[in-house]
Amino acid sequence: MSEEFGPLAILFADIARSTQLYDLLGDEEAQSRIASCIACLSDLAREHRGKVIKTIGDEVLCIFPDANDAIVAAMAMQRAMGKLPPVDKSGFGRLNLYVGVHMGHVILDNGDVFGDAVNIAARLVELAKQRQILLTEQTAEALTSENLGSVHSLYQTMIRGKRGPIGVYECVWEQEALTIIQSKPLDALVPSVCLELYYHGQLFMVNQEHAGLTMGRQGYNDLVVSDYCVSRSHARISYRRGQFVFVDQSTNGSYLVIQGEKPLHLKRDQAPLYGSGVLSLGREVVPDSPELIYFRIKL
Repeated sequence: MSEEFGPLAILFADIARSTQLYDLLGDEEAQSRIASCIACLSDLAREHRGKVIKTIGDEVLCIFPDANDAIVAAMAMQRAMGKLPPVDKSGFGRLNLYVGVHMGHVILDNGDVFGDAVNIAARLVELAKQRQILLTEQTAEALTSENLGSVHSLYQTMIRGKRGPIGVYECVWEQEALTIIQSKPLDALVPSVCLELYYHGQLFMVNQEHAGLTMGRQGYNDLVVSDYCVSRSHARISYRRGQFVFVDQSTNGSYLVIQGEKPLHLKRDQAPLYGSGVLSLGREVVPDSPELIYFRIKL
């Protein structure tokens, strides 16, 4: 017999690159690794007052009585992945997660959950990048100030079956004690249409349609910098209400030089980007270095 419950926080966690893992390790070893990972994720869900509804291959579906429990569990899941043994074959490295969380009502029927809220949470997993936690605006609004400090708005998107767009937010779980460093008053920032970045002859763009860009040493990033001084997930750039914000989440920090201003060393901090300048991940800015990332705001 079906029955409606809620609002509840629905969490999907999906293991990235599982198909590639089977190709590399074979069915038996790959399945063993994925099963261990799923068991770890399930235990963490229960530790944070969650209920595991089901596991589907490389994915786990959980529900939580509170959005805060779900977000704290999601962060614990992401951190736990970094403690699992890496796959030392063909440069695969560690297993990573896509995570999506949505707050809403569900239909419970024979131990499974159904409904619009479940579909939205599943869609967030499809939108997420590796090591990313995405949540909806409804979920963000249900968070306490303690957890809301790790969350920022990304963009709006349409989801099949929904009449209007939904707000997509991100929980930045890898950073600590984030503070804003402003070398220029916010009201002096020029509303921006597009941020262009140039690295090794490639052009990368951040704008309202593509509101986020990740940088780091590992291949799952949008902009990959292969340098031992660069962290796996070193930094990201987000478009927020007409501003572009650079967020460092690394061990060695990042160096930002905006044209006409003094250099900034950012370490687990963030700063607005405006005008034009250069970024250097993990190392001080050295003129003409091939590892510099050049940027400019294009109106």
